[in-house]
Amino acid sequence: MYILFKNIPIGIHDQELANFIKSNFKKTIESADLPISVAGIEILEKQDNFCHPIEQYALVRISPNKAANITIKEFNGCFFNQLQITVREYSTRSASNDPRLKNPHLAEQPFKEKRIKDRRNHVLIPSRLV
Repeated sequence: MYILFKNIPIGIHDQELANFIKSNFKKTIESADLPISVAGIEILEKQDNFCHPIEQYALVRISPNKAANITIKEFNGCFFNQLQITVREYSTRSASNDPRLKNPHLAEQPFKEKRIKDRRNHVLIPSRLV
């Protein structure tokens, strides 16, 4: 099962996240006696216009599914390097669920202008003479 870790600290590498997950596995799943595999960690980031990272995400594949469900319950809301992280099951978007495809005649309708008048001020005053 793929799990999405949101709001992880910027600059964290996949090995550091794997160590964080495995260290907490030892605390929470010792009684379950499950062989746990944390693999396939992919770090993603959301960037601003200047290519500076704003947020980092991690996609982690955890097997078996029983361990993944326990991971979601245990890690959701916990703190990782002074940041509270959100953990949930990752789901892919499907193009077949797009509501725009279910109503094709919505796209055929012409654009209707709803503004009555222009709100911009057209009088320009020079602030500095060059």
